[in-house]
Order: sequence, then C-alpha cells, then structure tokens
Amino acid sequence: MSLLDEWNSEISTEQLRQSSTAQSLPGAPPDALFGLEQRAEGRGVAVAFAAANDALFVATSRGFLLRHDVSGITNAVSELEVCKPSADARIRRLFVDPLGLHALLLLQVGSGGSGGSSEVHHVDAGFRKGRALGKLRGVGVSSVAWGHSLQAGAVSNVVLGSESGALYELSIDEGKKERVKQLIALKGDPPAIVGLLQGPLGDGRRLVLALGSQRLYTFVGGPTLEQLFAPYADGTAALKYVELPLDLPPTQLQFLTPLSLPDPAVAEGQGAYEVAAPQVFAVLSPSGLYYGQLSLDPGIADEADHLVKHHLLPAAALQPQQAQQGAPAPTEAPLSLALTEYHFVLLYGSKLQYVNRVSKRVVQEVPLDRFASPLRGTASMPLGLYRDQVAGRVAVLAGDDAYEVDASAEGRDMWRVLLDKADFAAAALHARTPRQRNAVLLAQAESLFAEGDTVAAAELFGKLTSTAPSFEELALRLMEAGDPEALLAFLTTRLDTLGREDRAQATMVATWLTELLLDRVNRALLDQRDEEGAAHYGQLVDQLRGFLSQHVSVLDPGTTLGLLSSYGRVDELVHYARCRGDNEALLEYLLQRGEAEKALEVLRKPSVSPELFYKFATGLVTLAPGPTVQAWIDAQPPLDPRRLLPALLQFGEGAGPGLREALKYVRFCLSRLGSTDAAVHNLAVALLSLEPDSEDALLEYLRTGRDPLGQPLYDAVHALRLVRERGRLRASVQLFCEVGLYEDAVALALSFSRQLATEIACRAGSGGEAGLSRKLWLAIARHIIEQQGGEGGEEEGGRIAEVGSLLEESQGAVRIEDILPLFPDFVEIGAFKDAICGSLEKYNQEIEDLRREMQAATETAKAIREELARLDHRSAALDLAEPCARCGRPLFQPPPSSAGPSGGSMPRLYLFPTGNAFHGSCLCAEVAALAPPQQRARIHKLVERLARITDGAGTEGDGSSPASVLSLRKQLEAEVAGEDPFCGELVARNITKPFVLPSEAALADSWAV
Repeated sequence: MSLLDEWNSEISTEQLRQSSTAQSLPGAPPDALFGLEQRAEGRGVAVAFAAANDALFVATSRGFLLRHDVSGITNAVSELEVCKPSADARIRRLFVDPLGLHALLLLQVGSGGSGGSSEVHHVDAGFRKGRALGKLRGVGVSSVAWGHSLQAGAVSNVVLGSESGALYELSIDEGKKERVKQLIALKGDPPAIVGLLQGPLGDGRRLVLALGSQRLYTFVGGPTLEQLFAPYADGTAALKYVELPLDLPPTQLQFLTPLSLPDPAVAEGQGAYEVAAPQVFAVLSPSGLYYGQLSLDPGIADEADHLVKHHLLPAAALQPQQAQQGAPAPTEAPLSLALTEYHFVLLYGSKLQYVNRVSKRVVQEVPLDRFASPLRGTASMPLGLYRDQVAGRVAVLAGDDAYEVDASAEGRDMWRVLLDKADFAAAALHARTPRQRNAVLLAQAESLFAEGDTVAAAELFGKLTSTAPSFEELALRLMEAGDPEALLAFLTTRLDTLGREDRAQATMVATWLTELLLDRVNRALLDQRDEEGAAHYGQLVDQLRGFLSQHVSVLDPGTTLGLLSSYGRVDELVHYARCRGDNEALLEYLLQRGEAEKALEVLRKPSVSPELFYKFATGLVTLAPGPTVQAWIDAQPPLDPRRLLPALLQFGEGAGPGLREALKYVRFCLSRLGSTDAAVHNLAVALLSLEPDSEDALLEYLRTGRDPLGQPLYDAVHALRLVRERGRLRASVQLFCEVGLYEDAVALALSFSRQLATEIACRAGSGGEAGLSRKLWLAIARHIIEQQGGEGGEEEGGRIAEVGSLLEESQGAVRIEDILPLFPDFVEIGAFKDAICGSLEKYNQEIEDLRREMQAATETAKAIREELARLDHRSAALDLAEPCARCGRPLFQPPPSSAGPSGGSMPRLYLFPTGNAFHGSCLCAEVAALAPPQQRARIHKLVERLARITDGAGTEGDGSSPASVLSLRKQLEAEVAGEDPFCGELVARNITKPFVLPSEAALADSWAV
C-alpha cells in the first residue's frame, strides 16, 4: 500500500464528508518556471482522482464519480453514482484509460480487515451506471496498464496488478461481457504490484513492466498477453528483473509518452486510438527516484536491456539547497510523482517540488498550505498528482480543489542547464533568443579554442551576431593563433552570417577571403608532387570557384579581376566572368594583349557560348593558327564550318604554316564531321591544289568527295579551272572526266602518261557509251602510230606489237579493222596475221555463245509457263484446329501479343508446301528474328501499317499517298512468305551463326568456372 493509500485509509468516512471552503489561489511569481491554476472543484470529499484527455475524474466519499471538462470549451461536469454512501462501502482507487473512455474503480466493501472484500466496477464511455465485474470480486487491484490500442465500445489487453502480487488480463467486449484470466503470480517479493506499464515493440510483441516492493520486473513476448506471460508462468522462461537500489519500498511507477491528439471519431466508436509508446520511466520511493529510458527495439535479446540509462536520484539530492549545505532536512517524503518534458514533479504534504531531469537539481518549490482545503481532524495533506498522457496536463488534487501545473515555461532555462553540462548541441536547440544563441555559440567556441580546435572554434565565432566580442577582436585573436585555416573558416562563416544591410562589410570580408583562397591554391600548386597533392589542389580549386559563384553579388569586379590576374588564375577568371556573364569582355582583353592561348582556354570551357568562337575566329587564327584550329576541332558540340570560312580564306593563296592548319581543319570537317557544304569542299580543292609536293592528296579527295549518289560535293568546273591554272595535270585529267570531257582528258593524259589515257578509255567503256569508248581507243591508237612514225623494221614491229596490246586492253571496243586504216599504206598486212585470226576466232566464239544462250532462254521460258499453269490449280486443305507452327495455339484462335501487332488488314494465316501453317503475326515475328536488320525494319513497318487499317478497307485511311491493302499485302508476302522459315534458306544461313557472338565474348568469359 502506498503512502497516499495509507493516508487516505486513515480518514474516516465521516471525516471525509466534512470539508471546508476552498481558498483563493494567488498567481505564481513572475520568474517562476511553474505555477498552479485552479481547474475544477469536486463534489463532496475527494478520495481518488485521475486526469485523461482534458478531463478530470474525481471519486468522492459519497460514492460518486465526477468528470470535469477542463479543456476550457464547456467546463461541463458529469456525475455518476457508483455506490450508495455507506460506512461499509467506499471507493479506494480510480483508474482511467488515457482517452477517458473507460474507468475502473476499486471499492472496499465491509468494515475492513480480514472480513472485508474488494469489488471492481467498470464505467464505459457513455458514463452511465457503473457495473461490477464479478470475476474480479475479491481482487484488490493496485495498478492498471491499459492496452496501446483503445476503443470506445470495448476494453482489451488490460493488465491488472493486485495487492497479492498476481497479474491479470482483463477484456470487456461490446456486449459488456468481461473476460478475466490470471497471467502470473509473482513469488519471492513482497506481493503488492505498485505500478504497471506496457508498450508495443515493433515486431508485434509487447513489453510489460511490473513494479514490486524491491524489484522492477520486465516481461517481453506476445502478440497476446497470454502468449507473453505463458513462458514465465510455466517456468520455461526465467523471470527478468532489476533490483532497485532503494532502501525503502517504491510507491509509484510513472512514465512519459509523447503527446498525440486523438481523432474525435474514436470517442464516437469509430476506429481506435493508438497510444504513443512510452519513452521515460521513473520509480518513486522515500529513498529517492530511480529513473531511466525505455528502448522498444525488438532486436534486444535480454528483457532487462530494454531499460537503458537508468540512474538513482537519492532523497538527499531532492532536498533544498540549504538542506544540502548543512541545515536540518525536512522529514516528509514525496507522496506522488509526475513527469514533464524536462522535469520531475514531486508532491509532498505541504508543497510541490520540481526537479530538473538533466541537472538533477531542485529548481522550484511551491507551498501548498495556502491552497489545500483543511480537513477536520486530519492533517492538511493533498490527495495526489496525475498527468494527462494525451493533453500533457499535470493535475494536483489538494483537498477538494483541483489545480493544473502550468509547465508552459519549463523549457525556458533549459538552454542554460544544458550549457552548464557542456551539451552545446542540445543547448542551441533550446536557445530561443539571439542573446541566448550567442551565449551558447560563444561558450562552445571558447571550449573548442581551449582544446586547440581552432578551426571549429573559428566557425562558431563567425556565427556570433553580437557586438561583443567585436569582429576585429576575433580576427586578430585568430591571426595570432597562427592557423590560416581558422581565419579562413571564421571569415567564411561570418560572410554567410552577414545580412543584406551589411553589404560594405560583406564586400570587405569576401575580398579578404578571395585573397586567402588564392594564396592557399597557389601553395597547393607548388606542393603537388603526387596524386594526393594533386587531389588536394583540385579540392582547393573547386572551393575557390564555389566561393566566387556564391558571392559574385558582393565581390567588387575590379578588385577581384586584379587578384585573379595577379595570381595567373585564368580558369578562375573565366569562371568569375561566367558568373558575371561577361566572357566577351574577357576575350577582347586577352586578344588585345596578344594572349591567344589564354583566350582559347576561355573558349574551351563548356560554359562559354559557341558564338564567341565565330566572333573571334579571324583574330585567333591570325595570332595562333595551330592552337586555334585545334580548338575548333576539339569544340563540343562541333562548330559550323561555314561560319569559320572567312577566317580560313586568307590561307587559300599561298603556302606556309597557316595553309597546313587550314588543311587540317578542312580534312577534319570532311572526315569527322562529314560536311556536305559546297563552300567547304571548294575550299578543300583550293587548299589541296596548293600543296607543292604531290597531287596524291588532291586526287584522293577528288575521288572521295562525293555524296551517296556519287555526285561531287564541290563545283567541278571551278575546280577544273583552278587546277589547270596551278598545273595539276592528273587532277585536270580527272576533272575533265568529271565534267564529261573524256576526249580532252585523254588528249591531256597522252601528253604525259599513256597508261592514264588507257584507264580513261576503259572507264568510258564501262559506262555503257560504246561510241565514246571506241573514239577514245582510236585516239590512243592514233597517238601510238603517229608518235612512232617512220620507217624501219624494228619501229614498225614495235608499233604493231603495241597496237596489238591495245586491242587486247580495249576488250573488243575497237577491232583490227578499225585500226588498220590508221597505218600507212605501205604496211604489209601479213604483220597483222595473228590479230586478224584472233578477231575471227572471237567472232565465231561469240556466235556460239549467243546460240547457247538462246537455247537456254527458250527452255527456261517453257518451264516458267508450265509452272505458272500448275500454280493456277494448286490448293491445300487446312484444319483450323491445327496448331500454329510457332506459338502452338490453334489457328482459329488469335496469336499471342508477343508476336506483335495483329488484326486489322493483316493476313490471318499462311500455309507453306512443307505443311507448316502460321498465324500471320507469328510468321512475321519468326522471319524478323532471322532476317537482316534492313529486312526486319521493313517487316515491322508493313505489319504496323496493315494492323492500323480497318478490316475490309481498300486503302490506308491517312497519309498523303495512301497505299492499297492489296499492295501492302503483296509487299509483306514478298518479305516473309517466300519460303518456310523453318526449312528455307533463311534458317540455313543462321546455322553457321555462333551462339556467342564476338561482341559477347567478354560476357561469356565472365561465366567461366
């Protein structure tokens, strides 16, 4: 039995009926953390009370249960007579769930002692007549732990602790039928269960704490209470408990939960309210306070380990400061305990005491002798202390008067308490005013500075907004410390702290920071000797650029440009110019100084607009042709060559390094960019024709500079005039051919190379112009005969041999009879005996070949006519239940969606002479899987077009030139129905295709065992 119960039991029924009028309540002192505010007055003499969900429940000596609305909305009072006033029946204890929906009252029936008995009455949310729970008759309930899920119509998972040390489970369904089951009976400890607590674990289990006279028991299990306690009751699991380090038995177990407002619909019977999990527990004893935190981590193996950071606050620490310094300590012990966010609230017979949980010191005491109503014949002692878990109110019942502990200002001085504990992070969270925040920052900075961590201290110094210590004092102090990093951190933080109204100071600090950062980057550049040094240098450069980007609005442009230029930081100059959007001015500045290389470095930055390449192209290529052309080549995305031509035209009239660089860029445009611009190709001809060494590059270009249709991309007439002027003979010959002047080309080629003339004649013959080819060969023969004119047997024999060779090279374009008139009349015909005989034999062979070809054509035509006649009468019978050769579905069913589009005007079925039948979509999918990419694309396109056409339509419904359905089907049949894909040439070609392609060799090797 608790001290409060002992005191209440000493008050007789007659004495409790007599009470005096409540005294007025003066306000709390202005500087107090806590105050008392009167909330409600009871009816009669209060013997027990509880607070829940902005309601105060008071049980009186006359057997009434009063419910006061203390929310300030209605201030309504409801009353319910639990039992008739009698000397043999009185209410001893009152238990209310956190929502105020259900109440349990313990009544003492009889005269007390061994002859008396106990009854438990239940009052539901309707606050109608209470009902005695027969199954709990005789059970002296001493504590209750409500379930974490609360409903208006039913009670479940409630743990009851009895004075005999037994734990029970109580459930009341919506039909008011109760279920009571004993869970366990604790042995070996003085039996009374002083307090109970239960909370949910994350895995469906729950934690239950039971407070005995010397032990705090912990039970873990579930999900039901019966499953939780079964292992402990039958002995399969050992009891887990914490021996309390208390000299006197505990009187109360309290806990603290986060505030969670319920849904108003829960009180109307809709849904359930989930009670917040408890976080802090505390055990009250005359010997002191034992408290700690609750860990509801389901992964904890030992039940007792759910109690963490538990400490004992001895009774001596609860005495006022003067008692601790040697003055006589009062002998009264605390009667009740409540927890707030930061404090313990202790109720004594004559006062309320508030103890800070962090500092463990008494912060305030409020005397109650002026507030409590004196009771006739008894000492003036308050009744109890209770905390509303939902609303967070702490209520005090003193005599017949109820008061609320006003804890709204309890966190006011927590920043100072935490600061005294050197918990700077928590102190900063509780600091509310700039003065408090500055005090925390300054204390933390001084602590770090004393520990030698000057950089961290400097960052905190920079966050100070107070005028003392001043900016100058702090900067000088950090400079004297000899740590440049600390000064840098201080200035950086201070710059971030300054507001818009401090622009002048911000500009000064930013400029100072720019110089410090540049100095740091310069030192790192000199010290980078390995990868680590290079990485550090890169980090510092990134930091400098980030600083310039962030503070471009406060930096002075002239001063900043001067600093960056003096340190030679071109990249950072570019970065700063980009931040200001002034790259053009920077480029003009560099070109005026002749620093083309630096200007190119600016242009190479991805952030610089490509338009600046075109604007400064002429100046750059004049100062530095090689680097400029390389920059053009490296530019991403590629530049437009046509817009750079004005800068390159100056190299089109002479040789030199500029010509080589211009040729380099032109070759890049042709080979890498694939340019088809005629102006670029004309410039290529002009530049290549100036090469002094050989014509090979020009000739190669003239052969390759063509579009996909084979047409030249350059102006052939202009190119011919240009190369003739510059004496490029072979190029002139090739361009003569290009413009169709083959006779001029042969005439020019014969002036320096008969072989080239012969190649031209062969080329003309391959083009199908037999007359032109004959004319060219005759021109070559005439040149041979005329060039070697004169008499003499050897010369005549040479001419005849060369002409014979020419006849062979012409491959019948000219014959001996064409060339004979070109020889002088005095040449003997016997010299041409071999040529004439060869010509006759060739004629005979050609006649025989023509005869055989005509015979073969006649036979082929006959076979085709016969085959076409047979095709007109060919047919086949097909069972629609037959499965598709690819998907296996019957042919009358639609194909699977994986086969691709179907329906519309797509052919339904295909039947091959091999006996294989396919759905139309299945055949297209099978052939597409085996066909080359080009054919596969055509198949997919035709299938999509036919699937979109409505069945029965004659043409496509859209497009500028719609095709007929019949035409599209014929095209599709030509692609997929030429042969059976399972046994045709298409599948035969894939036999030699390897299972693993060369491109997949690396992937195949990764699977090797």
